[in-house]
Amino acid sequence: MSFFPQNKPAVTWCAASLAAVMLALSACGDGGSTGSNGTPGRSALIATSNEATGANCASGGTRVQAGQDTNDDGILQAAEVNNTTYVCAGIAGAAGSVGRSSLLALSPEPLGTNCAGGGTRVQAGLDTNGNGTLDAAEVTATQFVCNAVSSGSILVAVGGLDAGRTMTLVLNGGAPVTVSTVGFTSLASGLATGTAYSVTIGTQPTSKQTCYLNGATGTIVAGSVASPVLNCTDNPKFAYVANVKSNNISVFSINPASGALTVVGPAVATGAGPFSVAVDPSSKFLYVANAGSNSVSAYTINPTTGALTAVGTALTGTQPFSITVDPSGKFAYAANYVSNNVSTYRINANTGELTAVGAAVAAGTQPVSVTVEPNGKFAYVTNGGSNDISAYSINPTTGALTALGVASAGINPYSVTVDPGGKFVYAASFFSDSVSVYNINPTTGALAASGASIATGTGPRFVTLDPGGKFAYVANQGGNSVSAYTINPATGALTAVAGSPFAAGTLPRAVTVDASGKFAYVANELSDNISVYRINRDSGALTSVGTTFSEAGSAPFSIITSQRP
Repeated sequence: MSFFPQNKPAVTWCAASLAAVMLALSACGDGGSTGSNGTPGRSALIATSNEATGANCASGGTRVQAGQDTNDDGILQAAEVNNTTYVCAGIAGAAGSVGRSSLLALSPEPLGTNCAGGGTRVQAGLDTNGNGTLDAAEVTATQFVCNAVSSGSILVAVGGLDAGRTMTLVLNGGAPVTVSTVGFTSLASGLATGTAYSVTIGTQPTSKQTCYLNGATGTIVAGSVASPVLNCTDNPKFAYVANVKSNNISVFSINPASGALTVVGPAVATGAGPFSVAVDPSSKFLYVANAGSNSVSAYTINPTTGALTAVGTALTGTQPFSITVDPSGKFAYAANYVSNNVSTYRINANTGELTAVGAAVAAGTQPVSVTVEPNGKFAYVTNGGSNDISAYSINPTTGALTALGVASAGINPYSVTVDPGGKFVYAASFFSDSVSVYNINPTTGALAASGASIATGTGPRFVTLDPGGKFAYVANQGGNSVSAYTINPATGALTAVAGSPFAAGTLPRAVTVDASGKFAYVANELSDNISVYRINRDSGALTSVGTTFSEAGSAPFSIITSQRP
């Protein structure tokens, strides 16, 4: 749910009508005209919260509740709610159009018929043009929250904060107040009228969002000041595609609602034969393994636009096929296909530049892919020529690798990844048409095969997991498809998703899932495009939402997404 307030709202007392979607609110006091027999008016409050998909809203939406502030604390308690209505998100139409978000907008209501003492206008409607703002033509319901005449309190209208994320606000330099839900949050009550207030952001949300304050200063009045407005938005998301024939990187922005890709500026030059692309955990730096020039190109990422700026190159072994960054963001590793070894680098935390750490460490024959488990203790490399996986321990200070042994794999294991919990390893074997599952010994890092290999489509090249570790996806180069699996959280075992494999472009080389876990992207080498899918968060099934051509690039070979924490 999102708030998109238009201006500074005022304070609360008595409500008027709400058209179409919301019910009428009538919460005025019964004050007598002479004052001797009348009782004080009570504030009429409204509260909004996310409504999950279900009977009330088929595609989710916003719950709007209203009632009298009978205990004068400036917060609408559950016992005070006397009516509830729902502003539901749009549902996909027969032609396949995407659903639209329900929006709320707050603006000051002047003295007049709607609010004798002024107040706040609350409008609701669907974002039919998808611009993230509630335009006048989109308003389907209006509610007025009018000024009260009670002790002063201050409320903040919170919009866009994702479920499960928290941040803090500070009133007049006092103790931080935790905010964890959308709607109105009370910062304080019983405040002296006429005193100045200033609201600031203490801490930003715990991950991948940034919040902004409007109307953060003013004067306390009788009633509930509701002029501070906090809007939270997802940090921008980007996708980067390595184009192996045109020797460049295509940069795209990701639409957070649809997952669609939009090109960002011209493609950026790399070395020869960019086979693999990786982003550090902070999404500040991007690295490309250039198999044709035996190097790794390094770039900084503009946090607002996603644009790349080159910061130099580092030499590798012969034909680096893969590059990865450890979870701490301090080290990078490149698997060198022809020289049969792994190069280690230290990352400059300020510039992103790479500095080699010692000599390259021996791997098996034709190492193709390298990954590091989430705790940063162990690294794993698939060796396509020797049909096995090399395991290494990582020195936490230097990043240096120490060999731990090997585990057998299928024929020509091409890609390797680790689940987010650091318990399981998955390797896709190109000539076996299978994915092998391994348990990680948490003490030694050794791998133990877990059951029989799982069938994929023809010629699996790449395996990846969603950020929650619920689903696995495999790009099948020979079958022009993507296989999808659910993951048993206890054993790591894979079970094919109904409808899998799902159609992709021609010669899909790589697959990745964005940080939200909502969208999957496949780089199709021969059709020169990117397949975009929406992920069913319950089943893991993929629904195609179109394709995007790798702008100014040829033969997309690898793809990664990024979003600042």
